[in-house]
Amino acid sequence: MKLKGLPDLKKWLLSGPEKWIILIGVGVLLIIIAIPTDKKSEEKKPLTNSQTEAADKITYEADMEKKLQEILSKVEGAGNVNVMITWDESEEIVLQTESSHEASLTEETDSDGGTRSIKSNKYSNSTLLSGGSTSGEPYVIKQKYPKVLGVVVLAQGAGSANIQSQISEAVQALFDIPAHKIKVLKAS
Repeated sequence: MKLKGLPDLKKWLLSGPEKWIILIGVGVLLIIIAIPTDKKSEEKKPLTNSQTEAADKITYEADMEKKLQEILSKVEGAGNVNVMITWDESEEIVLQTESSHEASLTEETDSDGGTRSIKSNKYSNSTLLSGGSTSGEPYVIKQKYPKVLGVVVLAQGAGSANIQSQISEAVQALFDIPAHKIKVLKAS
């Protein structure tokens, strides 16, 4: 069995040193491509607690705006509605803690007949963790979401005083905020 392209390949390789350089370069390139990559660098790093909390807060805020927009758009005559809510930035999370108190009283009498007393108090608080270990998650007793500070509503039907009033009253009822913190505007 004779290969037809073999004499041509032999002639091509013997025609000059630049052909060998090209061949070596292709070989090195194939070796580089075949080397496995470090998959650890491609893995996503887990979010830290502060990143998770920030993401939860953004999700909560966006979800509340979406729900309010959906409800207000169903008001008869409101038309297309857009909503923006401003929030108090503080979110409160109350964790379960364990407190302990130790008190001691020491009285001493010296050789001259003098006495002295020493009182000491030791207080300590520690956060309870699930599983009782130092690596568990803390027990959350209560979580308060951010408070609504104000709401702006853009509605196509807000040119009517009746529609503005209905929208404003709905927002007051939902978020327990006064009327002066709600602005209803006619959308163009």
